[in-house]
Amino acid sequence: MCIPVNRWVKGSLPTSHRSGRSQAVSTPRDPAALAAFINLRVLNPEHEYWRRGVEAAVIYTHEHGDLRVPFTYRVSEGEGAEGTGWPASLADFPLGQWTADARRFYARGDMGEDRVAQLEKLGMVWSHFDVAWEEGLSAARGWAAEHGRLLAPLDAAHQGYKVGIWLKKTRASAPVRDPEWAAREATEPWCLNRPH
Repeated sequence: MCIPVNRWVKGSLPTSHRSGRSQAVSTPRDPAALAAFINLRVLNPEHEYWRRGVEAAVIYTHEHGDLRVPFTYRVSEGEGAEGTGWPASLADFPLGQWTADARRFYARGDMGEDRVAQLEKLGMVWSHFDVAWEEGLSAARGWAAEHGRLLAPLDAAHQGYKVGIWLKKTRASAPVRDPEWAAREATEPWCLNRPH
């Protein structure tokens, strides 16, 4: 069985036309990508959609460093896909939807351990909410360490992260813990002077 390695790994196999015979010349390949290819196509063949999704996830991770794929993300179509490093076989693949489906199956417990391991190896983000919280908390801690307090103005930022806006949203979504204020708010819902 001939496996088209050049479709999955970037590049093609150049041929040499010496002595009238075509001979494949080996080019350097990423060992991790080659191992993943052999695992997916030879050792543990999977359904085509899953294979295409993992293939797209590998390329996306290589380009972006993680699997924080927006839901609406689709691989480029046609020649544009090949020009950006995507094989033509993945043209118009809905990677964002595939990733969201994987998260849903994982949350329900319907995903096999081998698939979970494959995605975790690629840096799968299982919960965007948890990641956003950790990023915001880390930025807030950094800002507080620099300024000695956490009373950040709305336009405050730490290493490009908008700490002031994150703090405002976090404080606004926090439940009111003061029982006296909760009782007052229940009787006077129009009151907007909630203490922070």
